[in-house]
Amino acid sequence: MTNELDVLANNQDQLERQANHMRETRTQLKLLLDNIFSVSDPGFPLEPQLKAELQNYINQQIGATRDLGRFKDTDHNLTHAKRDINKVLRLLDTAMSYVPFDLFGGNLMDAHQAACLEGAKKQTYEVQRRLNVARQILPEIPHPGLLDVVTQNLLLNMQLNLNYVDVAWKAKAQHTYALLVTCQKNIETSLRWVRHYLHYTEGALQRLEVAIESTQNALEIERRRIVDGILAGQPVDGLAGFGISGSPSSTQEQGPQVQIDDQPPPMYESPPDANINNLATIPSIPSNVHLPPPSPTSTLENINSPALASTTSLSSNNSPSQQLRPPSQPPAPYAPPSPTTSSSTPPNTTHNNSHNPFR
Repeated sequence: MTNELDVLANNQDQLERQANHMRETRTQLKLLLDNIFSVSDPGFPLEPQLKAELQNYINQQIGATRDLGRFKDTDHNLTHAKRDINKVLRLLDTAMSYVPFDLFGGNLMDAHQAACLEGAKKQTYEVQRRLNVARQILPEIPHPGLLDVVTQNLLLNMQLNLNYVDVAWKAKAQHTYALLVTCQKNIETSLRWVRHYLHYTEGALQRLEVAIESTQNALEIERRRIVDGILAGQPVDGLAGFGISGSPSSTQEQGPQVQIDDQPPPMYESPPDANINNLATIPSIPSNVHLPPPSPTSTLENINSPALASTTSLSSNNSPSQQLRPPSQPPAPYAPPSPTTSSSTPPNTTHNNSHNPFR
């Protein structure tokens, strides 16, 4: 039994050495062919055409891989910004609907309400930080100016001090509530745009991988056909690779034929960069605001989520022409409300003091 195991181990080592030798030989052959055809020969037009197509596909693959990471990081930050807006809305709703217990009608604002408003302000800056990161990662995102929760936010400039209470604090909080609801709709629109491009990019990468492999094989076949013909001392037809022979000859004389696919080649187009100059308009966040420690912008925790998986999985029902078409611009997001009007109001709920003995 031991001898048989030793024989099997020796055979496995020999097979591994042979496989490594074959891989090295193939790599050397490829390098040799690259050196031979480093300069294009006009007598063989198919070879430079295939080489140019291969380089084009490789460049598209590099760009698509880079953009795929940007789309995932942007999706991650927009998703967290949308989630943080819900936290701010809950704090604002609590502050506006809270009824303090005071028999003699004291201050216009309770300490609990002030704490909720202060927490809402800090969380709003965290939302804007997420939106700024998303705009910096993907400046091509449409309508980036609407991803703003601080410019027209009246709550952020309001002083929260129990010794001096702004009599209009509730109206300003209601405006901020409406502003955040509108911005949340804008984030949802941007998320649909990002996930549309993310879906398209994943499909393009799969098609580019197939195209690169087939083009590499076709290029190697054409180069070997040319080299084999020259080494055999036979005239090499430069058009034989296209399947069009200049003079009648047998299949053996022409060598292997390179089949040209009539389907349109896979194509990846990056999103338009019309907003590339909007980086200067990113809202600023005060340096004295203590934000929670930022989480990584990596999307590892969101890649396996059911919502993202359903939007980024490839659809098998799409036709090739639909898969090759880049997504179009989404409709314009909702415009932010003006400070004098509010299109959305918080739900009509009342949070009473649980310690009120007169309830």
